[in-house]
Amino acid sequence: MQAMVLFTEWLAQALEALSSVDPFYADRLVAFKKLQNTAFIEDQKEHYKHIPLAEILKQCTSKSYHISRPIIEKLSQEVGMKDTFCEWNPSKKETFTFVNGLWSQAQSSFDNTCRDVQLRRLGDLSLAAQKEALSSCMSDLASSDDVFTTLGIMLSHETYLLEVADYAQPNKTIVIEHIITESAAHVVPRLILKIGKESQATIIENWCSKSNDLHSFVNNLTHIQLAEGGHLAYHTLYTEDPSFHQVNNIYCNQKDHSTFVHHTYAFGAAMLRMNLTVQIKGSHATAMLYGLYNLGSKEKVDHRIQVIHSHPHSLSKQHYKGILGGQSIGSFNGKIYLTPEAQKTNAYQTNNAIVVSDQANHFVKPQLEIYADDVKCTHGATVGQLDTEQLLYLQTRGIPEPLAKRLLLEAFGMEIIDQVALPELKSYLFDKLIAKLVKL
Repeated sequence: MQAMVLFTEWLAQALEALSSVDPFYADRLVAFKKLQNTAFIEDQKEHYKHIPLAEILKQCTSKSYHISRPIIEKLSQEVGMKDTFCEWNPSKKETFTFVNGLWSQAQSSFDNTCRDVQLRRLGDLSLAAQKEALSSCMSDLASSDDVFTTLGIMLSHETYLLEVADYAQPNKTIVIEHIITESAAHVVPRLILKIGKESQATIIENWCSKSNDLHSFVNNLTHIQLAEGGHLAYHTLYTEDPSFHQVNNIYCNQKDHSTFVHHTYAFGAAMLRMNLTVQIKGSHATAMLYGLYNLGSKEKVDHRIQVIHSHPHSLSKQHYKGILGGQSIGSFNGKIYLTPEAQKTNAYQTNNAIVVSDQANHFVKPQLEIYADDVKCTHGATVGQLDTEQLLYLQTRGIPEPLAKRLLLEAFGMEIIDQVALPELKSYLFDKLIAKLVKL
């Protein structure tokens, strides 16, 4: 109860920092009133068991909130010369860099004459264009049952619109690079991503920090709109041992014949909550969701995945794996929901975890909720330790036990990494997996 009182007081102070002439103020006010509802917050506790809601709210409210409008050039200077996360040919990628949630053109590298891929600040558009961009996603977000999605609507600093034009097939990978610096207390990015009709795109979202001793709270909100026949491969990477705390909310709305492939790789996180919701609102649509989390020390990663089928002849697959050492905590809560209209649907869900430390914990909750009768749906989950027979077999072949364990864990994780279509990215992730396993 005390935590709720503190949260309510913090919300009231945050509301005072919002401008009533802001074009998004009405939506912010609706979100504020929803967050003041004690019953709404209490209901959240069921969804935040393993990384308790009170713990996350305490981190969020530990510093007062204010909307700062820093000069982005100063933030770019704060970042300085940064290393790219993968040695790729610059001609093969378009990089949009965000520093503390704000787009830094100085740090980015992209062809601003390209009409197929455009990134714009929503506030720079006409009010009519802003309303059009928001209308398609607000119906999804307004009914959200997640406290941090609602909080993101209320407190977002800037909203950006990234569009891939109809029938476009960019020959470059789009990199969305997020850098968090020491000066950030609250980072609340918001992105609307529109993939046009019959278009194809590959996006890599990379999160990193300038310091290993940050106490920032990041509440990211991304809404993806996949038009008819659109294809998107989206990769979310946490590979640099960031010390900030984050809730990452990703919503995807799919139309007929669209394909959404999402990969999550978490090889380090002080605390990460990944909320991924896919709404299949078209027939013959496909969603393929993969994740690998390799944790040590006191790291915490919590996945909450929902796939909602509301049209016939669709396919979804969830496959997530975890390797947990130290005193880490991992959690997977996956749900498949089929409405009565979702006939002829195939939906599959699998979660596997290996716990390599007596002090590490993993929790899993697979769920099926089906209201259609002509479907194929399965779910399965396993949690355990390395297979002793496999270890013994390798040791009898002259392989020392530590190396044998690492080889088995490599093979376990590579099943997910092998789903990546980009060879350079696959190689990078394998190297990061090896580097993390050495630390366990």
